[in-house]
Amino acid sequence: MDLRKTTIAVGVLLTLQGAGFYAASDSKSITALIPAFFGLPIALLGVVALRPSIRKHAIHGAVFLALLGLLAPIGRIASAGLRFSAAGVSLLLMIVLCAALVALGLKSFVDARIRRKAAP
Repeated sequence: MDLRKTTIAVGVLLTLQGAGFYAASDSKSITALIPAFFGLPIALLGVVALRPSIRKHAIHGAVFLALLGLLAPIGRIASAGLRFSAAGVSLLLMIVLCAALVALGLKSFVDARIRRKAAP
C-alpha cells in the first residue's frame, strides 16, 4: 500500500464529499464544505509527499490534519448529538475517512520505525 496515493485519495474524497453535500443542501450553509476544507490540504500534502525529499514531513502533516478532521466531527456529535440527516451522514463519513487515514498513517509510521531498527 502506498500511503501517498491513499492520502491523495482520502483528500479527494473529502473534497468531493464537502462539495457534494454543499450542492445537495437547500440552505447552502458553508459548514457543508468543512470536509472539503480538510480534504483539499490533505490531498495537496499527498501530492507533495510524492517528492522523496519531503515525503516524511508531508505525510506527517496530512495525518495530523486527518486527526483534526477526525476529532472535529466527533466533538460536534458529542456536543449536539447525532441526527440522522444529511449533516449527520456527512459527519459520519468524515469520521470514517479521517479515521482510516490516521490508522493507516500510524501503521506506516510504526512499520518505518521497525524497518529502521532492523537495518544494519
